Amino acid sequence: MTSHNASFGLYCSLVDTRSWTARDMPPERWLIMLTAAEIAELEAAGDAFLSLGKDVGEISAEDFPLPTLGLRLVELRRQLLHGVGV
Repeated sequence: MTSHNASFGLYCSLVDTRSWTARDMPPERWLIMLTAAEIAELEAAGDAFLSLGKDVGEISAEDFPLPTLGLRLVELRRQLLHGVGV
């Protein structure tokens, strides 16, 4: 893996058992495709939140209901924190 140090314009290699390259991570391992139903659920949740007139900083799970997609997002979070995202 190569890293760029912007302050010096230098590149250096990172060698670690946890490092990976683009070749190791094809898009099908990290690209998330949403179904039409999941997109509709997001849009409905957005509309529901906007109807409350709250600031985006006040958003909560109760204000942004994702009854189906929410479960998938929990699993994606787990993967990011403990899987390929580490």
